[in-house]
Amino acid sequence: MNFIELFTKNEYDHRPILRKNGHDFTLEEIKKFVAFQTEKFLKSDIKNVVLFADSNFDFIINFLGAVFARKEIILLTDKTRLSQLDVDYILPENYSEISIPDYKFCQINPKEIFITLFTSGSTFSPKKFKKSLYNLLAESKDIYEQFYKKYSSDKTTVVATTNPAHMFSLTFYFILPLEHCYLIDTERVNFPEELDLKKNYILISTPAFLDRITDYELKSSPEIIFTAGSKLKKETFEVFEKNSVVVDIYGSTETSTIAYRTKSNDERLTIIDNVKLDTSADVITVESEYFLEDKLTIADAYEMVSDNQFILKNRTDRIVKILEKRVLLSEIESIINRHEFVKENYCLKHGDNLAAAVILNEKGREFFIKNGKLKTVQNIKNFCKNYSEIQPKKWKFLPEIPTTQCGKIDKEKIEKIFDLNLSLPFIISKKIEQNSLELKLIFYKNSNFFNGHFENFPIVPGVVQLFYVNFFTENMLGIKLPLTEAKKVKFSNIIPPDEEVILTIKNKENSIEYTYLSDDKIYSSGIFVK
Repeated sequence: MNFIELFTKNEYDHRPILRKNGHDFTLEEIKKFVAFQTEKFLKSDIKNVVLFADSNFDFIINFLGAVFARKEIILLTDKTRLSQLDVDYILPENYSEISIPDYKFCQINPKEIFITLFTSGSTFSPKKFKKSLYNLLAESKDIYEQFYKKYSSDKTTVVATTNPAHMFSLTFYFILPLEHCYLIDTERVNFPEELDLKKNYILISTPAFLDRITDYELKSSPEIIFTAGSKLKKETFEVFEKNSVVVDIYGSTETSTIAYRTKSNDERLTIIDNVKLDTSADVITVESEYFLEDKLTIADAYEMVSDNQFILKNRTDRIVKILEKRVLLSEIESIINRHEFVKENYCLKHGDNLAAAVILNEKGREFFIKNGKLKTVQNIKNFCKNYSEIQPKKWKFLPEIPTTQCGKIDKEKIEKIFDLNLSLPFIISKKIEQNSLELKLIFYKNSNFFNGHFENFPIVPGVVQLFYVNFFTENMLGIKLPLTEAKKVKFSNIIPPDEEVILTIKNKENSIEYTYLSDDKIYSSGIFVK
């Protein structure tokens, strides 16, 4: 039974299907809210409804209302993309507690309801992609048969760290659980410490978020973990598969689910039932009912190892030209990863140069703190020149590789980091909570902002301190601040090069409070007005 039938029949009206702030709403109650939104949409001649997912509960009510009003749905995760829309649209308010009892929902043809999503693909420019509701229902049916039906009960609760405006979350967290009357917890988990999963929970998450959870001691383990967006690291996979069924999904916004793996020690991906691969093609070429086109291609090279399993090789779109030579970025990354200081890295072409964003392991961090950036870079380059004549010219050392909400490498954010004219402080450790950020960092002596400030007595300029409060608030808490709105700024002590400094940032209702300090002194403090 798909969710259209759920709303046109009364068989499951007693079942709780959505949870908000600890309160469970039955299907009958949800129908009344959806009916009101449906009637609101029907009063407008505008064809398109734009939905964000600031609130999962509001998103679900508005999505269903738009479906039954036969509107075309446009899903956005970033409100700045509104300016890129070339159509008239309805931007609905939050759902209303006003309800219409005994509303008669009409049957609709899911092939006539269209959903537009945005995907960045392999470039920095967002690309529009359209699917029908039928495509989503077809994927939902297959995923249920292959996983949910096998590993879970109908009393399972589904919780997510992901945004339902993304393709993966839309299907796994919303469409599929709704169809089968699982209870959907609409409180999105934003931080690892918020997780308190019981055994009969299904967790929808990304590899980046799961990596962060391993730093916390979970009180219990979910029944199933579904993850997608990038390959799940082996060490993270191993932590969770001890107590949960872990399903690492391979696919894309355009193709939806293609294949999966359920074992950390197995690189083979098993093709989902009812998905076909064109094995005569050099790159992944897919046929399924999960999209409107006959076939779609992803720039991933692969090798079939059985009738329904394959191993991924390299992305063909990660070949770039550096100094007139063709360079495979994943190959350079593999070389850098072999160095004894490196935990992980990501390479890209920045301008005409090869650039590397690197996460150091504990040994690498100790070397950096003792010897500085220049010697750390030289040490890694001396190692790499034994394997490749092409090496990164630009290096940034980060606490983690930035990822998007759907768990993919955030290429745009990495580009912006390399665009910085200022030297980036070295971050020793990072702690993020719901309304606060704590960074232990070093402004290392070779930083370019020490030039001329001052020749024989270098100190960190006050404007640099303010800039990095703004920078880290935006990049780690997602809050952009105007530099001109700094208040009550006080510089109490100077920050010399190579001093370990703690930067605390607290997110208040109308302001951001920050402090640079150490164990025995405060260097500076102030407030940014939002």
